Amino acid sequence: MMEDAIIIVGTAAEGAVREALRRERGKLVRRFPYFFAPEYRLGYCERSSAEMEDTRRRILRIAHEHGLSAYVPGGWGGVMKALWDLGEAAGRGFRVDLLKIPVRQETIEICEYLGLNPYEEDSGGLIAAAAADGSGLETALRDAGVPCAVVGALTGEKAKVLRCRGHIRYIENKGYDR
Repeated sequence: MMEDAIIIVGTAAEGAVREALRRERGKLVRRFPYFFAPEYRLGYCERSSAEMEDTRRRILRIAHEHGLSAYVPGGWGGVMKALWDLGEAAGRGFRVDLLKIPVRQETIEICEYLGLNPYEEDSGGLIAAAAADGSGLETALRDAGVPCAVVGALTGEKAKVLRCRGHIRYIENKGYDR
């Protein structure tokens, strides 16, 4: 069985950061210097749902051209839930390298400051996809200005494996299928 590449389109915890900026903007502005995260102060979080839907359609059109076999949107439960759902949608397990998952440094810092895990927080706007030509899809999306990365592959096994610096963790269903 040929392994489809897993590609994360977008970045982890965007939804959580959008919400944190709505509720904690004053606290975050006082904590982080302006130069640290200018995109968070200049409209990054103000994308309309119509803009997000248009971007999603464009991404999926490009993905279909590269052998898209399955995709799931991010949201509640973060990139971990999106990966779980992708494996379930494909009926397969996977191997993913945690350090390849796109996440902005500002997001890591904001999540750390607020006591949040960027990999398990709302990742609205993110798409987890599987495609036969993962590297071609990654190149096409990057050329279109879309942040993304090939992070692993679907496998013929049931295990959903997450690797990080030589350590292996098995992703378990944390009530994701509710």
